[in-house]
Amino acid sequence: PCNRDRAPGIGRAASTFCEETMTMKIALFGLLSCGVLSAAPIIDIKKVAGKSAKEVESVLGAPTQSEKVKQGTKRFYMNDTVEVVFISEKADWITVTPTKPTRFSKDALTELGLEVKPPTFANEHILKWVPYGDYHSILIFPGPKGIDYIYVMTKTE
Repeated sequence: PCNRDRAPGIGRAASTFCEETMTMKIALFGLLSCGVLSAAPIIDIKKVAGKSAKEVESVLGAPTQSEKVKQGTKRFYMNDTVEVVFISEKADWITVTPTKPTRFSKDALTELGLEVKPPTFANEHILKWVPYGDYHSILIFPGPKGIDYIYVMTKTE
């Protein structure tokens, strides 16, 4: 709480600073709560992509389920928020489904702990980065409340 009596002689300046700080806190809280900004990424993709199942488990916790697929093994983590297909024993295809409304924009890269960059292709159906750094591609698909899911292909198409 602001108290003008704590700083005699600079009461007005202290009060203005305090009011501006409170306004910024309220605005930030509003952005965080409506999904425009995220307090933390859903996952840090750099700690998952290209890693072994054991390494992924140390980051995301134990898988909730696992199944054999044509390409290798698919495992589900974080209450099915993250799906990983291991190809040649490495996390290669990674699907992340936001659990809260997340705006369909390039800013959604922050949900993976990545730097925001302009996509190589964008329309109302997809945002696409081919390549994105060391990753083969990152695709973001819209849903009724922002993003439906984010798909990362590490090495394999």
